[in-house]
Amino acid sequence: LYQDDVEYTYRVTSNGGSIFLVNSCVIKDVEIKSGGEGKNFNIETYATINASKLYYAIRNCSYFETYCKKNSFLRNINQWFYIILLKVFLLLKNKNERFNLIMEALNDGKKAKLGFNEKYPL
Repeated sequence: LYQDDVEYTYRVTSNGGSIFLVNSCVIKDVEIKSGGEGKNFNIETYATINASKLYYAIRNCSYFETYCKKNSFLRNINQWFYIILLKVFLLLKNKNERFNLIMEALNDGKKAKLGFNEKYPL
């Protein structure tokens, strides 16, 4: 699922709806994966993906996880551990501006600062 699908299915199930899996369906993905054509999103993607795409993906995920998930203590531990790993990785790649973008996106999501951000045109 893409992040917007995760958010949508969360709203459906948290409001009493059900989701059914039809195993016989064949799904053809019509979108290019976040990491680029044929690639999965991994730690290298943080250094190479378009800045606007990265900002909105992280901001929206941060918002969803801040306001929808129940176990904030474990989420915060996991998030800070991952932030430390990202900081080290991006410093080694000489991409400190990317780390600043990630932190801005995380903070905007936590503050529910959604919508268009002029610094990151779509």
